[in-house]
Amino acid sequence: MNKQELIEQIKGLKNLFGNKAEYIEIDAAIKLIEQLDEPQKTVVPQFVADWIETCKENNIISLSGAFEYAKEEVDTWLSDWKNQEIFASAWIFGYEVEKEKR
Repeated sequence: MNKQELIEQIKGLKNLFGNKAEYIEIDAAIKLIEQLDEPQKTVVPQFVADWIETCKENNIISLSGAFEYAKEEVDTWLSDWKNQEIFASAWIFGYEVEKEKR
């Protein structure tokens, strides 16, 4: 269930309890919230994960600095605009490291 679906479900509780109800059943609300999907973490290559960690551990490089001062391998990877979005998402929401191909 996404955010909009949750909103619609909660609006539907009005029909059960009436528009003038001041409260809703807590168990019903919790049940709906438990169904809310959490965002999937972005998957990045190990060298990108290493660069993100280096930037954040030193706490001196911002997201824009991470783009600007990226090592050559990361810079090459970031030359694809789709990878720039992946990188920003990984920076903000967290990430998983891509499993190496055997």
